[in-house]
Amino acid sequence: MRRIGVIGGGLAGLSAAFECARRGMQVTLYESRREIGGRGGGLESEGWRLDVGPHLMRKGGPLHQLMKRTRGGRLNKRPLRPGGLAYLGSEGLTPIIDQVQGRADSALALNLKRTMRLLKHGEAEDESEFSDWLQAQSPALQPALSLWAVLSSMCPPHRWGGLIFHKQRISECWPLRRLLRIREGWGGAVSRIIAACNQLEVEWRVGISAEGIRFSNKSRKPVIISAESRTTFDALVITTPPNVARKLLESSGLDQTALPQPVDAVNATTWDLGLGGNFLRPHEVIWDAERCLLVVDATGGEASTLVPTESTPGTTLLQLMAFEQDAEGVEEREAKMRDFLQERCHGWTDNIQLSRLNSKLVVSSTDPSVERPLCTQYAASRIWLAGDWVSSSSWLADGAVESACLAAESIIDQFR
Repeated sequence: MRRIGVIGGGLAGLSAAFECARRGMQVTLYESRREIGGRGGGLESEGWRLDVGPHLMRKGGPLHQLMKRTRGGRLNKRPLRPGGLAYLGSEGLTPIIDQVQGRADSALALNLKRTMRLLKHGEAEDESEFSDWLQAQSPALQPALSLWAVLSSMCPPHRWGGLIFHKQRISECWPLRRLLRIREGWGGAVSRIIAACNQLEVEWRVGISAEGIRFSNKSRKPVIISAESRTTFDALVITTPPNVARKLLESSGLDQTALPQPVDAVNATTWDLGLGGNFLRPHEVIWDAERCLLVVDATGGEASTLVPTESTPGTTLLQLMAFEQDAEGVEEREAKMRDFLQERCHGWTDNIQLSRLNSKLVVSSTDPSVERPLCTQYAASRIWLAGDWVSSSSWLADGAVESACLAAESIIDQFR
């Protein structure tokens, strides 16, 4: 039986461990933190179930397909609520229900559908910036197009990149009802993958950091060096953030220049607010363009397992995410979030039941303009890569899962 070492216990690491284990390989996963799940993990606080920032799952995407393979039962999910999407700009709040889920006779909906079809199949220059293309569209369509770009990329406008990236997202994330909310929270979905790995007898080395990689003298197999031991594997999958992956590869003597730099990451400040009352409805998602702020009602106007069981009907869990911009500090992003709440959620300060501020969240390890390395970049040395920063046809969580699946397939092929 082949021994596979996986470094990193986030979504990519769990996916790689699951895919290798279900194909009969012996898998050991190293996670330096005390909790598995990374950015996909959740936590409980005073009865509230919190995710690490807002998450959306693409219907039929790599993560959705992986969840089906875990056979953990039907996932409790639903599309973004019709009528719950809005764009907040200089001219005020613009609901975009008729533009995204509009009637067949809606001229605006038809124009939007035609515009997206032209973007996908048209002759627009792939080298041009998406922001420039957006400004050339009808002002009536720009709110819906902007919200779609944010939700499909989880990037702010100044990090949207070129048209070719967004053309790829159309078949995945259009219309927006293809984006799903997981009612049990992102942490609940990740826990299903962990349970599936347990059934396949994946060995967990939690709280143990892989400090370096060497190669055995005779077989040239990779060896993980930790504070506890030196363990030889037939293959390794590195799924850590790129800065950690760079150090591991450097310790092995391999070149790491193909990996993204820290400045390539898309960062944000997030704020989870549990509020006693309906403070965002009828809206579920609002993109505040001027503040570069995404606001999501995680409860979506429904009875939810994300809030304490004793909560009164209408209790709201708000997720605010202020994207990092040049020369802007955490205090400024927090001030933007407070300004939004003062304007749109009157009385919120008197109804706070939970407050958790995360000063810096890495939303994506790279942005759409950065070339991502292949998962097989170091396969000749029996080392594979996986993560949202590794090349795949998908993005964010789907990119992490797809790259992990590609790495597992490549390992299987190499040892077949």
